[in-house]
Amino acid sequence: MPGEKTATRSVAVIVVVAVLFISFFILPSILSKYGLSKPSLGEGEPVEPRHIQWLVAELGAGNLQSPAGAGGTPEIEFVVNPGDQYFTVTIENGVPKTKSGPADDPDIRLSGNRDVIARLLAADDLFAEVGKLSEEGKVKLDMLKGRDELAGVGYESLYNELTHSQQSSKKLI
Repeated sequence: MPGEKTATRSVAVIVVVAVLFISFFILPSILSKYGLSKPSLGEGEPVEPRHIQWLVAELGAGNLQSPAGAGGTPEIEFVVNPGDQYFTVTIENGVPKTKSGPADDPDIRLSGNRDVIARLLAADDLFAEVGKLSEEGKVKLDMLKGRDELAGVGYESLYNELTHSQQSSKKLI
């Protein structure tokens, strides 16, 4: 089963990058709709829900939706300093809502330490920074639901968008 773990990780990284890619082009107008401004994270300042909310909004989480006929809302768990701080992000009517505490039934779990959050918030190019952090192994993404369920929420369409965009950019090079 080692091949399955590698494939799952590859898909997970692609999904995160896809969310970032789509958000780069779509989110400026969406973020103003949410009324969010980019927060800073000063030295020694604790990570708060507003930091996570801005990041997931930038990542395109507002595009996720409940699958037809299913109860509940998309739910993401964001873990800072694994085992230390937990944040729950739910998507309600296309708007990410963030609160402190572990998620009840998350679709995915994103993990990183406080320095990762600070780097992401300080980055001029969030998408490039996520790529660097992923390459460095400092950001972890766990898919906690099955592929079909994640596809129904919208993660798969984000993955497909990235795949299409990567093929287009390869043709231009």
